[in-house]
Amino acid sequence: MTTPPAAATARTSRRGLHYVLDGTGPAVVLVHGWCLNRQVWMYLEQALVAGGHTVITPDLAGYGESGGLAPRTSLGSHAEDLTDLLDELDAEAAVLAGFAFGAGVICSASDYRRVGALISIAIPSAATAPYDRMPGAIMKDWPRFAARSAQAIVPPEASAETKDWLSRMFGATRLASALAGLDILRSFEPRDLVKRWDVPAYFVHGSGDPIVPAAVSKECADQFGGQYPEVASAAHLVVIDQKEAVLKIVADVARAAE
Repeated sequence: MTTPPAAATARTSRRGLHYVLDGTGPAVVLVHGWCLNRQVWMYLEQALVAGGHTVITPDLAGYGESGGLAPRTSLGSHAEDLTDLLDELDAEAAVLAGFAFGAGVICSASDYRRVGALISIAIPSAATAPYDRMPGAIMKDWPRFAARSAQAIVPPEASAETKDWLSRMFGATRLASALAGLDILRSFEPRDLVKRWDVPAYFVHGSGDPIVPAAVSKECADQFGGQYPEVASAAHLVVIDQKEAVLKIVADVARAAE
């Protein structure tokens, strides 16, 4: 990868994707979930940079600082934004880590030439969520839905401040983007993925995830010849609830991919 600046820099890709690039060393790309943004990775981003990695945290089209972009209509379209960014940065053997919706994105690319490993975290499954009922609830009261979504993905003991932070992150998403992402999720089953990658793949999941059963990731690991690292957590958002455990997995994979 071309040598990045020493300090974190906010940038815009040639496709209009806003992202932050920080650190030096092998590249790790952290991809957020539905109606979240790059800030959800702040703890891992800080630790990985300190550990000698270049960390790239994009806001997917329609979310966060990329909220002005037209919502994408497929995981593959989101993935094309990411692989084009890797081309633009001349990245080599980058580790792609994605949470939930972001996990679906990183597993849906058509080009893995610049990828050294995949880390799927809490990959979703349409069969395990009431996606068909969610558009009505969103259109009835999006702020309330956003607040409840924030509370649902963290454990009850999470601080009020963390829940409020996540609620505002959800609620800042434009309705068009929230609904477009939901439409993608309504038809997504990871078992239907076409494996186009030929790199190590890890399917991470919280053992007691109340949103998506851990069995979904275990089945993916079995089906696609990957590994299944299970994290002891009763939360969906394991990248926050068990950040140290997730950091160790990502850092170990990144070292192995060098």
